[in-house]
Amino acid sequence: MGAEILSRRAVRLLIVAFVCAIALPWTNEARAHGVTLKIHHALPADSAFHNQFLLPWKEKLEKESNGYLRIQVYFAMQMGGNPSQLYDQVKDRTADIVWTSLGQEAGRFPAFEVFDLPLMTHSAKGSNRALWEYIQMHNLARKEFAGVRLLAVHVSRVRLGDKARAIPEVDLNSPLPRADMFIFAMNAEAYKSLSDEMKKVLGANSGAETSAWLGKILEDGQASAGKLAGGEGGAPGPERALWQQRAQRTIENRIKELDQRGLEGKELVESARALLAEYDHSN
Repeated sequence: MGAEILSRRAVRLLIVAFVCAIALPWTNEARAHGVTLKIHHALPADSAFHNQFLLPWKEKLEKESNGYLRIQVYFAMQMGGNPSQLYDQVKDRTADIVWTSLGQEAGRFPAFEVFDLPLMTHSAKGSNRALWEYIQMHNLARKEFAGVRLLAVHVSRVRLGDKARAIPEVDLNSPLPRADMFIFAMNAEAYKSLSDEMKKVLGANSGAETSAWLGKILEDGQASAGKLAGGEGGAPGPERALWQQRAQRTIENRIKELDQRGLEGKELVESARALLAEYDHSN
């Protein structure tokens, strides 16, 4: 009986050894080939996003994955199409990852777009972090961005004076110009196909910290180009008061629109304000 048990164990060990012998070369071969991810965006190669964020991000991923992740970058719409199609390109996996403005998608992501309202902001670094936390709080990755995985987000800021002068003083009901909102997003199936180890590498290079880093880079780039937009400060008293009146009307109108779409407009706006107060407070 003991000999029979030992014989069975020996057979099992031989089977396990055989399976490992087959699997190991396949695993090594898979690692050797790696995974290539294509990134597509509309900006020129000399833009701050491309040079100061995307290329360092690419190098960091490749290094931390020991070369398993290989990133091919296509700038200035080199893969074809026009900028307004980038979001759909990542959804249908024409590209694995895209950086795109959602400015031409107004109304497509209603809860996400709360952050393009004229809320009080002080820095892109802080407001980007607040926006990322807002997305997690309201589960917008599932509700509004099904089919893609968000890696980072950015909300631009506009010079208050430009906003205040953009609309005739008599028309307080007219909305202010909307801030541009951007996403750095990956096709969901492309992400799911990665190993757990590679998902960890990607996770370590996305999220709130990456969004904050991106915001600082883009804001510094605007500042060096003389285009930095202030928050509410930076405009004289009468102009600031006019801006505040228009901002409040714009926010009230958006809350009504959100309510009509079955969303809790006031709750979304208040949560955005609370997160901005937490992550984007003035020094």
